[in-house]
Amino acid sequence: MKKHKCMVFGRQVDADWLDSETVREVLSEAAEKAVLAAEPDIACIIDILDRVGQSWADPDYHLRRQAAKLLPGLTLFSPAMIEEGFAVVSSICRRPSLEKRLVGELGELAVLDRGIARPHHGYMLRAVPRGILLHLTAGNVFVGAVDSLVSGIITKNANILKMSRVDPVFPLLFIESIKEHDPAGVIWPNQAALLWKGGDAAVENELLHAPITVVFWGGHDALQSLKSRMGASTRLIENGPRYSFAVVDGSRISKGPAATMVRGLALDLCRWDQQACSSPHVVYVIDRDVKTTHGLAEALYDELVQLREELPLGALSFDEKVEIRKVRELARMAQARGEGRLICPEDFS
Repeated sequence: MKKHKCMVFGRQVDADWLDSETVREVLSEAAEKAVLAAEPDIACIIDILDRVGQSWADPDYHLRRQAAKLLPGLTLFSPAMIEEGFAVVSSICRRPSLEKRLVGELGELAVLDRGIARPHHGYMLRAVPRGILLHLTAGNVFVGAVDSLVSGIITKNANILKMSRVDPVFPLLFIESIKEHDPAGVIWPNQAALLWKGGDAAVENELLHAPITVVFWGGHDALQSLKSRMGASTRLIENGPRYSFAVVDGSRISKGPAATMVRGLALDLCRWDQQACSSPHVVYVIDRDVKTTHGLAEALYDELVQLREELPLGALSFDEKVEIRKVRELARMAQARGEGRLICPEDFS
């Protein structure tokens, strides 16, 4: 069996390399890389990532082919869903997406470089990097780690990414992709992707008491645990817990929902097999007549039946199948009492 590797600011190490001693080495090196990461103009950073995004859009890109071969077995997503993920990765890295994100958050790209004048206030306004970011991402959707990492890169930080043991492959392939499009070493040597067991006190005590910023993605309990262990000099950016839902105004669908709306909603429901917080788990229909809700459910069912061919469900565990069966049986009972309605196929698609 091939042994997994990790990336530490330009060099590969074994997956079990990180411990209480080497983590101090990582933090020391990260501090040096943070100085370098803050130097390039934002236009240079965007140029590199845009080329990365173009490559991941190409089905014949050799790193994409490698990821397509490995990820279904690791993540249990279907090959079609993995391909959908590559499209998202490409979109995240393309110039329009990066510029939209930065301008939306900061107002102007120039604020990341020399700063912008505030003539009526008599000073320059400049966005300064945090320095070192530690990304603790959820392991349920492989594109989440890329999204967080890219945010750290375009804000000119050195980044340490904790990889999920479910997928210790894609983050390394993504950094390798940056390396291919960054021959001058502007970005890629400032990234680290590491593995350690969650809750490993020897490693996490060092990290969570260092003068760094933790970017957290995850649930309530994990967030509370993290906060209780953080030192006074460590800062936190919270992304979670989050649950997504959709709201539909009944007046928009009472005479039959628009095909584009149903398609869009069905896609949102299907992506990532409901594992991502961005996938709506509930759709609220605002209308006095329950028939409006039934009409949307029927239209959604037809669309979902078609989508199961385009984006088939990945492998389900026994426990997941039990949960699905439980929810369906409760719905059948509600329907028998005249309190609900169930429309579903016989299989678990």
